[in-house]
Amino acid sequence: MGNASQAELSSLTIRNRYGILSSMQRHNIGYLAGLIDGEGCISAYYDKNNASPRIRVSVVNTDKKMIDWIKKYYGGYTHHRRFRQDNWKDCYAWIINPSRKDKSLIESLIPLLITKKRQMKLVLEYIVSLNNHGEKTSKKVKRRRVEIYQRLKVLNSGSDND
Repeated sequence: MGNASQAELSSLTIRNRYGILSSMQRHNIGYLAGLIDGEGCISAYYDKNNASPRIRVSVVNTDKKMIDWIKKYYGGYTHHRRFRQDNWKDCYAWIINPSRKDKSLIESLIPLLITKKRQMKLVLEYIVSLNNHGEKTSKKVKRRRVEIYQRLKVLNSGSDND
């Protein structure tokens, strides 16, 4: 499950958007990393309002209890999708649009991830590029965000197999 031992995880001070994580949250960070690796998606999209790339981290599953658990301990929001086909189960999604408040959480997930480690490193790079509210974004930062967007698209397409 990555390079961090359980003892190392216990000693970490990890923050989510609501403050320092409890020992229960730190203990379960490996479980969250596994859910993101197995059931998760790290995607990039363009915000139509200002044509700026955005990042989304999500976990989708048919088990509402699991999705509610993630939200309870790590914040974000949830979405319920109903299907019209009788033989399809409803699905639930936990979603965060990472902000600077999520930096510590993302940093703590990176060493635990296997299949989505490179994508999550790009999420961290994106978070670092975010300005304080009201600050103007430089052209250099805007170009880097576009590069992050493009790199995520390549990684998610499976055409980059390094």
